[in-house]
Amino acid sequence: MTRTTLGRRAARLSIAVATAALTVGLGTSTASANETPMPEPTPTASIEPTPTASPSPSTAPAPKPAEAPKPADAPKPADAPKTEPPADADETGSIKGRVWNDVNRNGIQDKGEEGVADVFIAGIEVNPGAQPPLARAGRLADGANLDETALTTRTDDHGNYSLTDVRPGNVLLYVGGDGTVDGDRQYLRFSPTDVGDDDALDSDVQEVAYEQPDRPPLHGARIDRLPVGAGEEVDVDAGAYVDPAHEGEQFASVRGRVWDDKNGNGIQDAGEPGIAWVPLAIISDDVEEAKLPAVRSKIAAKAEAGASKRGAQADDEFEFAVTNLDGSYYFENVPPGNYHVEVIAATIGGGKLNGGWSVTKYHQGTDLTKNSDFKPTTFTDGSGQTLAGGFTVMLGLLPGRKIDLDAGLVKDTPTPAPGGGGSLPNTGLAVGGFLLVGTLLVGGGTVLTVAARRRRKITA
Repeated sequence: MTRTTLGRRAARLSIAVATAALTVGLGTSTASANETPMPEPTPTASIEPTPTASPSPSTAPAPKPAEAPKPADAPKPADAPKTEPPADADETGSIKGRVWNDVNRNGIQDKGEEGVADVFIAGIEVNPGAQPPLARAGRLADGANLDETALTTRTDDHGNYSLTDVRPGNVLLYVGGDGTVDGDRQYLRFSPTDVGDDDALDSDVQEVAYEQPDRPPLHGARIDRLPVGAGEEVDVDAGAYVDPAHEGEQFASVRGRVWDDKNGNGIQDAGEPGIAWVPLAIISDDVEEAKLPAVRSKIAAKAEAGASKRGAQADDEFEFAVTNLDGSYYFENVPPGNYHVEVIAATIGGGKLNGGWSVTKYHQGTDLTKNSDFKPTTFTDGSGQTLAGGFTVMLGLLPGRKIDLDAGLVKDTPTPAPGGGGSLPNTGLAVGGFLLVGTLLVGGGTVLTVAARRRRKITA
């Protein structure tokens, strides 16, 4: 056998091995997602060249350097005198007072006039130079739009209240527009301010009003900038009486719209459609918080059972409703009391809840008629599936009150599961295959070069 023949066979062998390695390397990357992936081959052990031993350094230990003498300990400086903070540096103030039923509406606490119970009180810190949040006046009665720094309470059975731990500065004090008078929940109006010479007996708050659709306006009262000093106790009283414009009303109502928030900005933009067949429920405050998960499961089960009747359907613990084709919903003839509303981010269809939605951003923008009033939560259906949803703040519903609450939903972006379609994930085999191909091609090229040189020598 000649050397020329040997070189040619070596070249053919190198190319054949390179082709096989290329097939293995590319097979994992180009396989269809629907094919069963091949098991990774056991890597062939490669022969590593024996490293050349480097000359070892001398093993004789080096002599230790003589230790430097330790310097004498320097004397410790005398402790600096402690500066005591001012006595009132960390001290807070407080606001207390009374809301009373000013039967004769003269703005003075007369003998025998009783307190108004369960009136909402809020204290909101006003930053220096900032304007008080006037636009919030109408929503504060429900506790909506309040940040975590707001202090809130309600009057007791005698109309007394107290806000403690008030940081020194200016505070916006808000008095809600409803309370319990003679055992009945009532809308309130407020008496004139600073009447008479006795500041301990007059009313200190200014009445404010806000509109509601197709109903008489509702009222509250406030002091925009109430200065509170460190360690100071500020007394603020409010005279109130039953609002005659709402006498004779027996029930409240809640309605709104569920819409497809296509751009996810939390605002109802032009052209964003309503979503039909979305389940909602209004839940009484009498339901304990620990029982809410079970109630949400009941709501989901009711929806899956084909609750196709639009409008409210009564249950022992909640009322159930489904949105109309335009995304609207309503709860009518709701008895007075405290409630909150919940929405399941899904649609009813085919005897099941079709998820894939999430509740959009809460209370975005400054237009309260175009934002979303629901905070995120979760529901669990009968099969154990977890669904996204949302809930509102607690609502104080009085006779004749009409509240609009909207919910924006965002379509979830599907995440492709491994092996569910498209390219398979890179397992590392393709990379190893390409490295092997490169190594073999370089080796094959070397063999071809050597064979060619030898052939030229033989020919010569």
